[in-house]
Amino acid sequence: MTAAAISPRGDLLAAGYADGLVRIYTSAGDLVHTLSEHHNAVTDVRFDPAGSRLVSASSGPSDNVFLWDVGTGRRIAALAAHGGTVSAASFSSDGRWILTAGPIAAAIWRTGHEAPLIYLAGHTKAPLTDAEWAPGTYRVATTAADGTLRTYTCEICVPTDVLMALARATLAAAR
Repeated sequence: MTAAAISPRGDLLAAGYADGLVRIYTSAGDLVHTLSEHHNAVTDVRFDPAGSRLVSASSGPSDNVFLWDVGTGRRIAALAAHGGTVSAASFSSDGRWILTAGPIAAAIWRTGHEAPLIYLAGHTKAPLTDAEWAPGTYRVATTAADGTLRTYTCEICVPTDVLMALARATLAAAR
């Protein structure tokens, strides 16, 4: 086993394996689904905040990030843009965004879309090792094999109503 996650309700477990399989189990240990799209070792598995979707990442040159429907075990999307091993994948606190850590950049994806919204570049001397959302925010931290840490804020990730309120406040202040 190379990666594991517990669903938010604690009723399901996801496990990634070196042979590329991802298995979803009940908390009692009963197998629910075997997900078999990865061609290389799974590096990360994470449930969304509702526990209805799972993102999995793997090593290898391509075909290494997938979004799954937990209820059916079917693939929802293949996120392909890093061109190398993806060491981490996770959902934002609201489940609207997925963050991945590829070899040279992190990427933010709209959940369910197969093209990245934005790349977060900055690490230049070593491959990324992890990327994580700050709880309840759109702030991101990335780490690399050379020991560097970077932080970013995804201002375009906030819900539309928050952006509209900010725009209204900015316009009111400008008058």
